Amino acid sequence: MTDNPAHRDLIKKEQQIADAIRRQLEFTRNYQDIGVKEPIWHSLPEQFEEIQKTFCHESIHLSSSMGMIQIYADPLFPLICHNLIDNSIRHGGKFQNILFSTRTEGDNLVIVYEDDGCGIPVGEKEKIFERGYGKNTGMGLFLSREILSITGLSMKETGVFGTGSRFEIIVPPDCYRYYQESSPV
Repeated sequence: MTDNPAHRDLIKKEQQIADAIRRQLEFTRNYQDIGVKEPIWHSLPEQFEEIQKTFCHESIHLSSSMGMIQIYADPLFPLICHNLIDNSIRHGGKFQNILFSTRTEGDNLVIVYEDDGCGIPVGEKEKIFERGYGKNTGMGLFLSREILSITGLSMKETGVFGTGSRFEIIVPPDCYRYYQESSPV
């Protein structure tokens, strides 16, 4: 490292550029296959187990209140869950808890993701789903909606600013099913 402040600033800017390029490449690698493969049935409890393995931070408590449910979605569905958690970490401020839960609303299943961070201002609730909006790649939530739409699922943000973000994934009746623990097919 150097003691020259101008050199340190230049090195810092180069590292930021390299990080941005790395994120863009990683993003492209992850999302290049949207809609290419046939949708599959995803077990929500199994997805949550995988999420817990990936995001095992001492400072973040992950919890789940989901039954034995499978959803029919693009094979990239797990990236949506990871993107939501990554967004909470990057933009949620100081938060400690993330909860995944489900409920029914009419014939639809609603998968709820919520954190206890700073939340999203009312004026940004739709903007966050626009291509290029945001501080990172600006593509995560845009593509999350695209991935979900392949099988007729949708997503919206319903949290209250100041109390945390809350994303709801609406799953139509033909795209979810309950199963026995011994047979997740």
